[in-house]
Amino acid sequence: MTYHSSVGHAEEWEYLEMLSQVRRVMGDPVVVVPPLTTTGTSVDDYSGNARTLTATESVAGWLDHSTRGYMYVLDGTADYMYRADDAGLTFGNGSSDSAFSVMVVMYPTSVASYNVLVSKADVTLYKEWALIKNEDDILFAVYDDVEGSQLARSKTSVFSADTWYSVIATYDGSGASTGINVYVDGVKVDDTDSSSGSYTAMGDTAAKFVVGARMNNDVADSFFPGKIGMVCVTAGEISSVGAGNLDKIVKGFYGV
Repeated sequence: MTYHSSVGHAEEWEYLEMLSQVRRVMGDPVVVVPPLTTTGTSVDDYSGNARTLTATESVAGWLDHSTRGYMYVLDGTADYMYRADDAGLTFGNGSSDSAFSVMVVMYPTSVASYNVLVSKADVTLYKEWALIKNEDDILFAVYDDVEGSQLARSKTSVFSADTWYSVIATYDGSGASTGINVYVDGVKVDDTDSSSGSYTAMGDTAAKFVVGARMNNDVADSFFPGKIGMVCVTAGEISSVGAGNLDKIVKGFYGV
């Protein structure tokens, strides 16, 4: 880590205390990526699992310090982060699923396009799960790649450009769409079942873990335009109370 504060911005110890609170609420985080890495292409994971991500260029060029802490500004055309296939980010074995949750703190500069916020999927080769911003809509899906099916919940007309949001998607591992919840700013918003096909379970594929883009035959597209303040994945279902607490912790820290 090479984080340095300046006048009016959070000290390193304040950042670490905020991350400690996030980890406590999440319970069993498998990856926690705040913008604390400020140079180079290796982006540190603060879950304690050393799941380093790779940025497509030095993050020094992505830094925004207009809040109490750094944000990563992704250009919507080429910027994203990824990690090669990692079984710790897979939550099914082809026969049954296990619970997991995903959190993204984001500031879209446009809501005019389809963007994948965070995923372990390749739209052409294999899919496990994805959190998607489709223009101003939100969708969270888990995929059965063998059956070509999905469980998904969604909500239309959620986002506006140039606005901060915390987005938390949870899945209880039940194999049913009723086990999916999507929270925006700590409030449950999903109201539509967007499932398709006959779903059994997620499988362990070779898909990369990607932040800020979609993989399509191992080539990135559908890039997210805007700022990223936090990405977390945890092995468990975050409760509605936990979603509200995470929203307060993270947005309160950044002052947004």
